[in-house]
Amino acid sequence: MWIRFDLDEPSAPTAELPLLGGGRLNLAERRSEANRALFFAHGLECAECRAAIQRLSAVKEALRELEAEALVVLPEAAPVGVSQVPGIPLLVDPAERLRKRYAALFEFDLPGDVMMFLLDRNGSPFRAWVGEEADPQALIDESLAQLGTLELRCPE
Repeated sequence: MWIRFDLDEPSAPTAELPLLGGGRLNLAERRSEANRALFFAHGLECAECRAAIQRLSAVKEALRELEAEALVVLPEAAPVGVSQVPGIPLLVDPAERLRKRYAALFEFDLPGDVMMFLLDRNGSPFRAWVGEEADPQALIDESLAQLGTLELRCPE
Protein backbone atom coordinates (compact mmCIF):
# COMPACT_ATOMS: atom_id res chain seq x y z
CA MET A 1 0.00 0.00 0.00
CA TRP A 2 1.39 3.41 -1.01
CA ILE A 3 1.01 6.31 1.41
CA ARG A 4 1.37 9.97 0.46
CA PHE A 5 2.84 12.53 2.85
CA ASP A 6 1.87 16.19 2.95
CA LEU A 7 4.29 18.88 1.84
CA ASP A 8 4.59 20.23 5.39
CA GLU A 9 5.87 16.96 6.83
CA PRO A 10 8.90 17.34 9.08
CA SER A 11 12.17 15.78 8.02
CA ALA A 12 12.36 12.03 8.36
CA PRO A 13 14.43 10.53 11.17
CA THR A 14 18.17 10.21 10.69
CA ALA A 15 20.87 8.15 12.32
CA GLU A 16 24.41 7.01 11.85
CA LEU A 17 24.43 3.31 11.08
CA PRO A 18 27.14 0.76 10.39
CA LEU A 19 27.61 -0.33 6.80
CA LEU A 20 27.66 -4.01 6.11
CA GLY A 21 31.29 -4.77 5.34
CA GLY A 22 32.67 -1.92 7.45
CA GLY A 23 32.42 1.79 7.96
CA ARG A 24 29.47 3.96 8.94
CA LEU A 25 27.01 6.17 7.12
CA ASN A 26 25.35 9.22 8.63
CA LEU A 27 22.00 9.80 6.93
CA ALA A 28 21.81 13.44 8.07
CA GLU A 29 25.09 14.26 6.32
CA ARG A 30 23.72 12.99 2.99
CA ARG A 31 20.77 15.36 2.87
CA SER A 32 20.62 17.70 -0.11
CA GLU A 33 22.83 15.38 -2.16
CA ALA A 34 19.99 13.42 -3.76
CA ASN A 35 16.45 12.24 -3.35
CA ARG A 36 16.47 8.93 -1.59
CA ALA A 37 14.75 5.54 -1.65
CA LEU A 38 15.19 3.99 1.78
CA PHE A 39 14.25 0.30 1.78
CA PHE A 40 13.68 -1.37 5.16
CA ALA A 41 14.07 -5.08 4.41
CA HIS A 42 13.08 -8.11 6.47
CA GLY A 43 16.63 -9.34 6.02
CA LEU A 44 18.79 -11.13 3.51
CA GLU A 45 17.20 -14.47 4.35
CA CYS A 46 13.93 -13.17 2.83
CA ALA A 47 13.76 -14.10 -0.86
CA GLU A 48 11.52 -11.15 -1.77
CA CYS A 49 13.83 -8.70 0.02
CA ARG A 50 16.90 -10.15 -1.73
CA ALA A 51 15.09 -9.80 -5.07
CA ALA A 52 14.17 -6.18 -4.28
CA ILE A 53 17.79 -5.40 -3.34
CA GLN A 54 19.02 -7.00 -6.57
CA ARG A 55 16.45 -4.98 -8.52
CA LEU A 56 17.64 -1.78 -6.81
CA SER A 57 21.18 -2.64 -7.86
CA ALA A 58 20.01 -3.29 -11.43
CA VAL A 59 18.33 0.14 -11.67
CA LYS A 60 21.12 2.16 -10.06
CA GLU A 61 21.75 3.99 -13.35
CA ALA A 62 18.06 4.94 -13.61
CA LEU A 63 18.23 6.17 -10.01
CA ARG A 64 21.27 8.28 -10.86
CA GLU A 65 19.43 9.81 -13.83
CA LEU A 66 16.62 10.78 -11.42
CA GLU A 67 19.23 12.30 -9.09
CA ALA A 68 18.30 9.72 -6.49
CA GLU A 69 20.05 7.07 -4.47
CA ALA A 70 18.90 3.87 -2.83
CA LEU A 71 19.86 2.69 0.62
CA VAL A 72 18.90 -0.62 2.21
CA VAL A 73 18.41 -0.98 5.96
CA LEU A 74 18.77 -4.51 7.35
CA PRO A 75 17.70 -5.57 10.84
CA GLU A 76 20.88 -7.59 11.40
CA ALA A 77 24.25 -8.37 9.93
CA ALA A 78 24.22 -10.54 6.84
CA PRO A 79 25.38 -14.12 6.59
CA VAL A 80 29.11 -14.66 6.27
CA GLY A 81 30.37 -13.77 2.81
CA VAL A 82 27.71 -11.12 2.08
CA SER A 83 29.10 -7.66 2.58
CA GLN A 84 27.80 -5.51 -0.23
CA VAL A 85 25.62 -5.16 -3.29
CA PRO A 86 27.07 -3.23 -6.24
CA GLY A 87 25.96 0.40 -6.00
CA ILE A 88 23.64 -0.01 -3.02
CA PRO A 89 24.80 0.72 0.53
CA LEU A 90 23.60 -1.90 3.02
CA LEU A 91 23.08 -0.45 6.49
CA VAL A 92 22.60 -2.44 9.67
CA ASP A 93 19.98 -1.34 12.22
CA PRO A 94 20.44 -4.12 14.82
CA ALA A 95 17.89 -2.93 17.39
CA GLU A 96 15.67 -1.61 14.59
CA ARG A 97 15.66 1.82 16.23
CA LEU A 98 15.66 3.68 12.93
CA ARG A 99 12.99 1.39 11.50
CA LYS A 100 10.75 2.04 14.51
CA ARG A 101 11.23 5.79 14.14
CA TYR A 102 10.18 5.60 10.49
CA ALA A 103 7.25 3.31 11.31
CA ALA A 104 6.06 5.93 13.82
CA LEU A 105 5.39 8.25 10.85
CA PHE A 106 2.34 6.08 10.10
CA GLU A 107 -0.89 6.23 12.06
CA PHE A 108 -1.12 2.47 12.36
CA ASP A 109 0.96 -0.39 13.70
CA LEU A 110 3.02 -2.41 11.22
CA PRO A 111 5.51 -4.62 13.03
CA GLY A 112 7.45 -6.79 10.65
CA ASP A 113 6.25 -5.15 7.44
CA VAL A 114 8.56 -4.19 4.60
CA MET A 115 8.82 -0.42 4.12
CA MET A 116 10.10 1.72 1.26
CA PHE A 117 10.35 5.44 1.99
CA LEU A 118 10.92 7.98 -0.75
CA LEU A 119 12.51 11.13 0.65
CA ASP A 120 13.19 14.44 -1.03
CA ARG A 121 16.59 16.15 -0.96
CA ASN A 122 15.74 17.80 2.36
CA GLY A 123 14.96 14.46 3.97
CA SER A 124 11.19 15.02 4.04
CA PRO A 125 9.03 11.97 3.33
CA PHE A 126 7.26 12.11 -0.04
CA ARG A 127 5.73 8.65 -0.37
CA ALA A 128 6.05 5.33 1.42
CA TRP A 129 5.10 1.77 0.61
CA VAL A 130 4.31 -0.62 3.43
CA GLY A 131 3.18 -4.25 3.41
CA GLU A 132 3.88 -7.76 4.63
CA GLU A 133 5.22 -8.92 1.29
CA ALA A 134 6.25 -6.96 -1.76
CA ASP A 135 6.42 -7.87 -5.43
CA PRO A 136 10.07 -6.77 -5.84
CA GLN A 137 9.79 -5.78 -9.52
CA ALA A 138 6.57 -3.79 -9.01
CA LEU A 139 7.82 -2.12 -5.83
CA ILE A 140 11.06 -0.90 -7.36
CA ASP A 141 9.49 0.12 -10.67
CA GLU A 142 6.77 2.11 -8.87
CA SER A 143 9.42 3.68 -6.63
CA LEU A 144 11.28 4.85 -9.75
CA ALA A 145 8.08 6.31 -11.18
CA GLN A 146 7.34 8.11 -7.90
CA LEU A 147 10.90 9.46 -7.70
CA GLY A 148 10.46 10.75 -11.25
CA THR A 149 7.56 12.93 -10.10
CA LEU A 150 9.26 14.16 -6.94
CA GLU A 151 11.04 17.09 -8.61
CA LEU A 152 7.72 18.22 -10.11
CA ARG A 153 6.18 18.70 -6.67
CA CYS A 154 5.17 22.30 -6.02
CA PRO A 155 6.47 23.59 -2.67
CA GLU A 156 3.45 25.88 -2.12
